[in-house]
Amino acid sequence: FFFAEMASLLPTAMHGAPQSNYADALRWGVAAAATTAVVALCFLGTGNAQQSLLYSTAVKPVTSVPTTPLPVAGKPAHASAAPVFGARPTARLQNGPQQMQMRPALDTASISQDGGWSQILLLSCASAAAAAAAFVWRAIKRSAEPAEYIALAPYSSESLERRQRLLEREKQYRASMGAPVAVLERPTAAMDSDAERRQRLIREQQQYVQSGGAAGADTGLKAEVVKGGLEFSLARPEYFSLSALSTPEARKNADWGTPHQASRPLYKEGACNVGSWFCSEGGFPGSPNRPTTEMFYVMEGEGKLTDLDGTEHPWGPGDTVVLPKGWSGRWDISKPIHKVFVVVSHPETPQADCGKCVVGRPIEQLMVKGDRGDADHGMPRGASAKLCQDGPVTVGAWECTPGGFPVVNRPTTEIFYILEGVCFLTNPDGSAQRVTAGDTVVLPKGWSGRWDVIETIRKVFVVVAE
Repeated sequence: FFFAEMASLLPTAMHGAPQSNYADALRWGVAAAATTAVVALCFLGTGNAQQSLLYSTAVKPVTSVPTTPLPVAGKPAHASAAPVFGARPTARLQNGPQQMQMRPALDTASISQDGGWSQILLLSCASAAAAAAAFVWRAIKRSAEPAEYIALAPYSSESLERRQRLLEREKQYRASMGAPVAVLERPTAAMDSDAERRQRLIREQQQYVQSGGAAGADTGLKAEVVKGGLEFSLARPEYFSLSALSTPEARKNADWGTPHQASRPLYKEGACNVGSWFCSEGGFPGSPNRPTTEMFYVMEGEGKLTDLDGTEHPWGPGDTVVLPKGWSGRWDISKPIHKVFVVVSHPETPQADCGKCVVGRPIEQLMVKGDRGDADHGMPRGASAKLCQDGPVTVGAWECTPGGFPVVNRPTTEIFYILEGVCFLTNPDGSAQRVTAGDTVVLPKGWSGRWDVIETIRKVFVVVAE
C-alpha cells in the first residue's frame, strides 16, 4: 500500500500535474496485487504446515519387534530377531560392534524445492492477474465518471455549509497543485435545490401577478385585485415549543391530579382562533354545552374524552379530535398533552354530522381524487378524506404529489398541520415560504397565491366557510 500511494503521487512529483486516471488505476492495481499476495501466502502456508505435519507423524505398521536378551558374562549380547522395515533401529551394547538398522529416508529436499517454485509461480500469476483486473476496471470506471461527480462524491452526504467549505478547501488544494478548478464551480450553485427553486418560483409568481395570471383571466379578476390579496400565516415547530408557551397555570375545576395548562395563539380573525395548548396530567369536566366547535391534532400525550352518556374516546399522538358545538363531557389526561387547535364560532347546526366527540386518523383513509385540472407544471394528483363536518366546519386530511398550481381569491379559510412533505407557498407579492413537516399554516379567506409541491404533501386540515 505504500507503493500504491507513491504511485498516486508520482505524476504530481514529476510533472506538476494532478493525479491522472492511469495513476489512480495503478494504485488500485498495486493494492489488489498486495491483497492477493497476502491471501495466497496465508493459504499456501496453511497447506505446507499440514503437509509437514503429515510427514512427521507417519507411523509404519510393525510386524515383529526385535528383542535383545540380557547379556551373559563373557558373551556379547545379540538380537534374537531379524530387523523389520519400519521398526525402530536397534544397537548392540557398547562392548560389542555397533549395528544400526534405519528405514529409508524421504527426499524432502527435492519436494521442498519443487513445491517452492510452484508456489512462487502461482503467487506471481495470481498477483499479476489481480493487478491487471483492478487496473483495467479502475481505468475504465474513472474515465467514465464526470468530473463533477468525482469532485463531489466525498461530500454528498454532508450539509450545505460543510460541502461548500470542503469544496473551497479542495479548490485551494487543486490550485496549489496546478490543477484546473473549473469543475468545482458549477455544483456549488445547485446544491440547495429548494433555495434555487424558491427564487425561480418568486420570479414566476411576480410575472404571474403582473400579468394577472391565466386563472385570473378566466374568472375576470384584475391584476390589482390579486396584488391586494392577504398573506398566509405560518408557525414553525419552534413557535409552539413548550418553552415558547405562556406560563403554566393550574386549572381550577380539576377533580383529580393537578393539571397545569399553557398556550400560545397564532391566528385570530373573524370566527377562527388558532393556537397551541399544553396540559399536564389530571382530570376535569369540560365546558357544558360548549359554545364553539374545536378541532385539535395531538402532537404528544395520551388520555380520553368522555361524552355525557359515558361513551369514552381514547386519543394519543397522531390523532385528530373534534369537539362539536354543544358537546358536554369530561377530560382525563394520563400523559401531558401538547396539541395544535382550531376553535370556530358558528351558528347552531341541528343537522351536523358530529353529534358527539370524534377521534380518528383521516390520513389513513385517503381516497384518490385524480389529477388537478388547474396545474401549470408537473402532474399533481390529490387525495383526501373527511373526518367530520359540523355546519361550516369541515375536518379531514389531504395529500398532493409534486407539481404546482395557482390559487385565486379562495372562498374559505383553511388551517392545516403538515404531517409529511415539502412545498412552497407564495403570496401575491412574490414572497415565498418553505413549508414542511411540523408547520402550521393559515390560508385566510380571499388569499391568492400558489402552491408548489416539491415532495408529496400530507396534512390534516380544517376548512371554515364563513
